[in-house]
Amino acid sequence: MISEEALQQERQPAMKPVKPIMRSGHYYIRRRVPSRYASVEERTIVQLCLFTDSYELACRKSKADGVIVGAVGITGDTSDNDETCAVTAITAAGFVADPG
Repeated sequence: MISEEALQQERQPAMKPVKPIMRSGHYYIRRRVPSRYASVEERTIVQLCLFTDSYELACRKSKADGVIVGAVGITGDTSDNDETCAVTAITAAGFVADPG
């Protein structure tokens, strides 16, 4: 069942896309610091390095940067094959896997 909060977020207009900026050989994105962190962070905008010099990869990373969209549970034998298959499937779907 979908919560009322999720429905409200779905109804809100989408944020405009973040455009990666090239600086010193790497792409960066700029993010606004939420006001709830004003007491510990004096900056209002921060730049986050995407650790790539590829514009295409930077665009993909900027869309998913820091956003957890789900979790994958894997079970089976103790080999690394299960994790490899899960990471491959997540990457093929256009997401970034974090097997940590």
